[in-house]
Amino acid sequence: MKETVKKDLVSYFMKKFKESGYTFTDEGQKAWDESIVEEQVQFIRALAFENDNKIAANTLLKFAQNLQERMELHPLFHMTRQYTELVYLFNTEKISDQLDNVVTEIEEFGGQFLSEPTQSSFDTFLSVGFQNQFLAWDFHRNYRQSHFFKYTQEYEEDALETKFSELVNSGEFVWSYDNVKDYLHSSGFSISRGFPSEWVYLTALLRTGLVEVRVEECPIPDKPEGNREDFFRENYLRAVTSTRGREERGYLAYCAWYWLYQKGGAEDIRFPTSICNVESESRKICIKIGDADPSQVTDYIFANNDTYVHMPYFSTPTLIIFTPNARFESYKNGDQKLRKLVRDEQENVVRLEKERMKTERQKELQRKYDLCQLKNHNEQAIFSTGQVSDILSKDETSPLKGQYITNDKVRNWIVSGKLVGFKEDKKWKVRTEDLLDFMKREKEK
Repeated sequence: MKETVKKDLVSYFMKKFKESGYTFTDEGQKAWDESIVEEQVQFIRALAFENDNKIAANTLLKFAQNLQERMELHPLFHMTRQYTELVYLFNTEKISDQLDNVVTEIEEFGGQFLSEPTQSSFDTFLSVGFQNQFLAWDFHRNYRQSHFFKYTQEYEEDALETKFSELVNSGEFVWSYDNVKDYLHSSGFSISRGFPSEWVYLTALLRTGLVEVRVEECPIPDKPEGNREDFFRENYLRAVTSTRGREERGYLAYCAWYWLYQKGGAEDIRFPTSICNVESESRKICIKIGDADPSQVTDYIFANNDTYVHMPYFSTPTLIIFTPNARFESYKNGDQKLRKLVRDEQENVVRLEKERMKTERQKELQRKYDLCQLKNHNEQAIFSTGQVSDILSKDETSPLKGQYITNDKVRNWIVSGKLVGFKEDKKWKVRTEDLLDFMKREKEK
């Protein structure tokens, strides 16, 4: 094995080691620190492969699957106690005299607090800990039905998810270019310009009803324990090690596997890493986690006439299920009326999106205009030099309206004493009363 490969392997091991929640015992740490790279490689081989010396780059996946269970049995390691944390942000005013009841309710739902509640005049933070992500999801799914949950910031986010599910399943949800993009790219990805034809095409298929959508809560399994030979443990390890990206995606992949497993035919469930994260050929179902490209949805459905499932980053595991219907089969086979219907709807989608963007631009311009009007700020407001330059050049009552005023010009006025200001965190600031006084003097000139 080349020296660079050895170092890469050791580096990879340390990365996985840190992620695992394990630490060396004192004896193990001393042995590791005193060993050379060759000895570390031999140790890793023995740990992960039971003295299999034929380790190579393409065996790293197997290495990742084997690592944790070997560490569970090895005398040089011990597991540090880790928690998955849920933080609930309560409105202090709503629960000011009921904090004890809030705490009791969370405990009754099975939550354990990691720290004492932190309270300010506006917000109250409660940190609840769980031994793994699956327990955290299960708690949250139940707790959001509680009495006090409606006083949390998370309630508003959950309400949007719940409303979306209800409207989709009742057939009342109106798909648009914008919301299709939002729900398929739930990690926050945005398209900077243009109207990509794939987004428009998928939106048109949804709006014309050729592809039907329903939303389901994904069942939350227990985290499987035991050795690798255990059926559930084996598939859990396959899920978390085959799914790239953020750690949550691996847990969602196992939830998706469990959902398919409950439907039967678990022997052909795979964990590919391209279009699908989880796939069942016998049931013709492809599941994508996190973000999905619209062309992947349409191409998969069009090529295979299969069900495409999207798992967004919702508060708990959720399945958005896209299924082609009989009309889609006719469209796929060249039905001219349906082809024209989709083409016309694509044009309509583009038109509606242009109108939406125009409205959004107008709102943004109005928002910026309002911020430049001094009357919209209270008497105690404090402004940066950038805000001062905007107000002086755009406020309807400003004697300097329409002039080009830079931040440097505002700073020069402050330094020269023409405009009263003060420094905060090494940056110049101006109070409302001093800005008004400056504008009054400029008017009198």
